[in-house]
Order: sequence, then C-alpha cells, then structure tokens
Amino acid sequence: MKLSTMLKVVVTVDEEWRSSFAENILTNWEYDEGNLYYMRASSNFVFIFQNNGEHFFLRFVEKEEKSTEAIQAEIHILQYLSSCSLQVNVPVLSKNQCFICTD
Repeated sequence: MKLSTMLKVVVTVDEEWRSSFAENILTNWEYDEGNLYYMRASSNFVFIFQNNGEHFFLRFVEKEEKSTEAIQAEIHILQYLSSCSLQVNVPVLSKNQCFICTD
C-alpha cells in the first residue's frame, strides 16, 4: 500500500485509536457502537470491533489497491480453511448480505 494511501486513513485516527472514517464503513455491518479501534495499516487497514460482545476485524482497502477478484479469492481461502476445522477469521456478511462492500 502506498504511504499516501495509509496517511489518508491514519490521520483520521484520534488519540483513543478511533476513526470516524472507519466507523462510517462499519455501518454496513452490525456492531456495538463505541467499540471500533485502529490496529494497523499494511496491505489492508485493520480495525477491531465488537458485535454483541464478540470480537471481529474490519479490513478494508482503497479500490485502486486491490481488485474485487483478489478480495474474493482471500474470502474463499478463509472459508476453505474454516471448513477444514482451522481457526481463522471467517468473513461475515454485511447487512446487505455481501462480503464485499464498495463505495
């Protein structure tokens, strides 16, 4: 990921590790308000949040950084690993029943 892309999101993170920018993205999923925290930025932006007290990860990337097909491939790999009884972070459907939300 380009440093300029990282900066666009990282500057939205406040001193309590919260980001209104990421929270806006998270509105596509069910979550407990006030529980979204920045974790890291590398090939994806990663935030941790809770829904009904359970921990989840919000991963997102700028459209130009990764194709929808590449993201779908990652989702399929995680689903496959989960089906093999491996403990992985399984993708969760959005409120619109999608794994990938754009715009």
